[in-house]
Amino acid sequence: MSRYNSSVLLLLLALALSESSVVLSKWHVHIVNGLSNNTILNVHCQSKNDDLGWHALAAEEDFNWAFHMNIFRTTLFFCYMQWKEVKGSFKVFSVDMGLHTICYDSVCTYRAEEKGVYVYNESMKGYLLVYLWP
Repeated sequence: MSRYNSSVLLLLLALALSESSVVLSKWHVHIVNGLSNNTILNVHCQSKNDDLGWHALAAEEDFNWAFHMNIFRTTLFFCYMQWKEVKGSFKVFSVDMGLHTICYDSVCTYRAEEKGVYVYNESMKGYLLVYLWP
């Protein structure tokens, strides 16, 4: 292996190790139906590589999945959510979302309610509105 290739390899290894807590962590995303009156929440989540399918969530039911972020830190998940005539598509996982501030211990929990979609904030011990329904 050439000296240049060795240097590049060492640089990539150092970068990966410096970001290892984020990249190597197993991430968990939860989508909870917080709608009232036994309203069904239809959810379809996917990334570029993974289509998690459609799920009809009853009141207080939770759809969740776990994954490892790719080494390039470009893992991105969107969820399309629909209840009655209300629908929208929302980003639920991406590094640019400030995951360390909104997702506690590699767990991101979203709750769909009549006003919009909320995310659990550990420091506030409660849910914060992050998306209004379109």
